[in-house]
Order: sequence, then C-alpha cells, then structure tokens
Amino acid sequence: MGYAGFDEKWILAHHMNYKRWSEMYEDYKAEHPECDRPLKYFQHKCNELGLTHRYKSEHDEWIRDHYPDLGGRETFKQFCEHFGITKGYEGFKSHVKELGLRVTDERQREADANNGRHDNLPIGTIRSRCRQDFIKVGDGMEGWIPLSHYIAGAPSKGYMVVHLDRDIRNNAPDNLVTIHRRVSSSMAGFNMWSENPTINKTAIMTCELKEVMEGRTI
Repeated sequence: MGYAGFDEKWILAHHMNYKRWSEMYEDYKAEHPECDRPLKYFQHKCNELGLTHRYKSEHDEWIRDHYPDLGGRETFKQFCEHFGITKGYEGFKSHVKELGLRVTDERQREADANNGRHDNLPIGTIRSRCRQDFIKVGDGMEGWIPLSHYIAGAPSKGYMVVHLDRDIRNNAPDNLVTIHRRVSSSMAGFNMWSENPTINKTAIMTCELKEVMEGRTI
C-alpha cells in the first residue's frame, strides 16, 4: 500500500533536521495546513521513502574519520555543526557503537587523565552526575558513592534508598528511607508512587505488610 498525498520533496529535504517523527510532522502540518492525515500515516510515508535509517553513507564516512581522535561529545558537536542538522546524543552514541568504532589510545589516555583529576579532590567533596549528588569517600571512581547512601547508610543486597518526595536531589535525612526492591516494584506495579511523602510512607507500609502476609521476608 502506498501513502500518497504527502509532499515527498519537503520530507526528503527536512527529515535530517529532526530527532522525532512527531516534531517533523508538526512543522510539516504548519507548512501544509491542508494535511489532515494522522501521524502514523506520515511515519509510514517516511518509511516508504527509506528514511527509517537516518544516517547516510557520507555521515558514516565523516564519523569514521573523526570519532577515533575526537571522542563522543566533540564528534557529536562537530557532526551537527558540519552537516547543519540536529540529532539526539544517545542515538548518536548507539550509531557509533553499531559502526564498531573506538577512540584512539591517545584519546583514551586523555579520558583516563580526566577521570584521574577526581582523585585530586579532597574527601567529602560533593559533585553532581546524572542529576544525582555523589560524595567522595575514597580514591578512584569507586570512591564516589551516592550522597543518599552516605546519609541513610549503604543499603544491603536487595534493598535500595528512596526519596520520599521523589526528588533525588533532596537528600534531607527525613526524606530518605531504605526499602526492599520488591516493595519498590510492587508500588510501581500498582502505580502507588506519589510526589507526596506522606502518601508514599503509607504506600510503603502497605506493600511491606503485603510482603509479610505473603510469607516473604523484607
């Protein structure tokens, strides 16, 4: 089945500028107000045009030439600037992996040196990574632990520290509680997590009681 009625020239000229089909479709409709077909048909049309794979041969050649010496972030930045397009970094990393590329030994030594700078920081230093706060308690990368673990205590195997208000940056002692992972999974399964700490406390106690009644140790 064909999906006629779409402006193929516009799609082919613009598709590299978008991370998501939905974003491209919104701009397409803005320039084609007569279009009343649903997004799924627009996606089918893009697939019909062979646009499922967004990277072209010239893109792959450029990445192969530059990635080994530049590394991930810098290659991504220059790639977008060179081709004048916008892509998501996570998707870019996945594509680099599919291409089987590695950074050069020199680039790896540079990355190792950058990581080594963390060892020069004093014990007790707090830094943010992936939206979460970590505190330095020892040497090496393994010497950095989540601040929540430092405050509430490192959880035993099978347990986890959770933030009652669901804000992982709020490490106030009264906002941290250690629970079994089964309790967390049960709350997620029943859609019981809330941004209200009081509701979460009650939900945790309910799930813990359920675990006990079913004969499981928590």
